Amino acid sequence: MKRDLNGWKLGRVVTVMDAGFNSAGNRRVLQGAADGYIIGEKMRLGPDGEPAEATQRAGTYKKLACGLEAKEVIVREGATRRRFSVVRNPDEVERDQEKRADIISEATRRLVELSQLKGEPHTKATCALRSHPVFGRYIKQSKTDTLSLDRSKIKSDARLDGKYLVSTSEDSLPVEDVVLAYKNLWRIERLNRDLKHLVDIRPVYHRLEDRIRSHVLLCWLSLLLIRVAENETDQTWRQLSSTLSRLKAGIHRTQSGEVWQSTPVTDEQKGIFSALQVEPPPRYLSVAVAEGAGA
Repeated sequence: MKRDLNGWKLGRVVTVMDAGFNSAGNRRVLQGAADGYIIGEKMRLGPDGEPAEATQRAGTYKKLACGLEAKEVIVREGATRRRFSVVRNPDEVERDQEKRADIISEATRRLVELSQLKGEPHTKATCALRSHPVFGRYIKQSKTDTLSLDRSKIKSDARLDGKYLVSTSEDSLPVEDVVLAYKNLWRIERLNRDLKHLVDIRPVYHRLEDRIRSHVLLCWLSLLLIRVAENETDQTWRQLSSTLSRLKAGIHRTQSGEVWQSTPVTDEQKGIFSALQVEPPPRYLSVAVAEGAGA
């Protein structure tokens, strides 16, 4: 990808990537040709110890305009120096607490059931609980092979509630810009999902190049309209579609002709039309008089 971008002659490039791409080798590649990176970090991993060290450093969180809170952490000095931003989402803190409470409750219930078993069933249940991908993380085993809740693990995980970690090679970028750039990565990923599943850019049934290009262009324009509507109304497309789908048109056929009439526009629908600067549909869309009807 880095080599392909060289032909674009973009000048200096700062690449924003998720934690799945994070490695010392990839970071070196992203910094090639004096470029830079903003990249997610796995908070509970990191064989070099840097991410774990960054989350344990003291510091004051700063409230950002986007509603998130962040603090800057510098790990090491000189050639090995790395700059981290620890980000906390207040909305996610409560969700993480509730999720962990459910896991602990179920793990406790399974421990009680385990204490009532003997022999081979007890051994099998012990192995299953200890190796469970969800409940096993909060279970510890004593020297006598007794299982119990790992209180120290629960406490350490609680310190990470609502938090994620971002590192960057850019010393000149404010923390706010680093966090916003990484947050926008989620928006871009969401747009890709919308192109695939909402606008249905695929499958493409065309064979001629101009038709394929037209198909992609129309899908892109559709996505652009969706984003404009979402930004102007501060609602998701799913919410907009749900609200506007209740606006219907009915056809009344009489001997005198047809009358096309729309359902009354609700206040919520009026708010959407007003935000988008679009005129609501008239109450009567069409009145057609049949031949020979009336004088």
